[in-house]
Amino acid sequence: MESRTKYLSNYSLGNISVLSCNETVQPQWNQASVDGWFAFTIAICVFGTVSLLLLLIVALTKRLHHGAAFLIIHLSCLQLFLCAISYPLSTTDIYLALIPDQTVRFAIHCPSFLFIFKVVLHTEMWSSVLLAVNRCVAVALPHHYRMMTTKVALASMIGVPWVIALVINIPLLFGVGLDLKRDHPVEYCLAMPNGSVYSRVYLVMERYLPLGVKGVMHFALFLHIHVKRVNGRKSVKPFVPSTCTAPSRSLQKPQTATTSKRAHAQRGGRNIVLAEILGVSFIWKCVCFLPGPISQEVYPALYSSSQILQFWMLRTFALCGYAANPVGDMVN
Repeated sequence: MESRTKYLSNYSLGNISVLSCNETVQPQWNQASVDGWFAFTIAICVFGTVSLLLLLIVALTKRLHHGAAFLIIHLSCLQLFLCAISYPLSTTDIYLALIPDQTVRFAIHCPSFLFIFKVVLHTEMWSSVLLAVNRCVAVALPHHYRMMTTKVALASMIGVPWVIALVINIPLLFGVGLDLKRDHPVEYCLAMPNGSVYSRVYLVMERYLPLGVKGVMHFALFLHIHVKRVNGRKSVKPFVPSTCTAPSRSLQKPQTATTSKRAHAQRGGRNIVLAEILGVSFIWKCVCFLPGPISQEVYPALYSSSQILQFWMLRTFALCGYAANPVGDMVN
């Protein structure tokens, strides 16, 4: 098997990893490992696509057109684009490049494809951040939550992530931070760091900052729920049988007030359940997104002996973070 020029980086670019130094080495993979990685990754894409489609069908059928439902539908559409279009195309493009003597290639314009891919990735991350903010207000400040459900507020929480994503990624079109191109030695689309300071800033804005903000929000929400439950248990008085006669009807509370309180308690319970589910979803995303970039920063030589390993860690694991999310959302 002839030698090739391989690329290894100590930097992860939204699930596409590249080398910062050139060296000619023997390819460290066999066709079986390539086929296994490709088949598993495409299977995850199919699973995520089907799950997201079911979630959207349920949301539209039940006419969940209020509050956080708009944000969940928007987030699900972004994840559907990643699972059904972006990841299958980029994974197939890499797979064709790793097949020996394979001349078939996708006729895609790499800068445009990678730019759209990156914009959707960033939008999905920041949309999940604002969804966490929405849940924090719903649980911790329920009397102010109505302000979060106005048309202006919902439109802002949907539009702001797109603005952030465009601001972060537009410099890439001018070669600032990353070079979006098809790499000639291995012939698949790559987002390659060009050594500028912005390449580091880009990684922080893409992964660490949104996950850090979400972590703070979910931790604060967890503390609020825990304290509220503890205080609720302390405030419960022991039951003492009453020997008095039943109060007259004039002294009894109206049925409408009791019903209103019960409905309010049910809404509060649903908000807490949704907040807990989103907290589990956040932990799952950390498990899927962080090991690859962190291991590549701490042990940059880890992937030098196996390019397939970096595809598993930086692409397939991250894909699981999008594809498995609908399972938590559908519990609602």
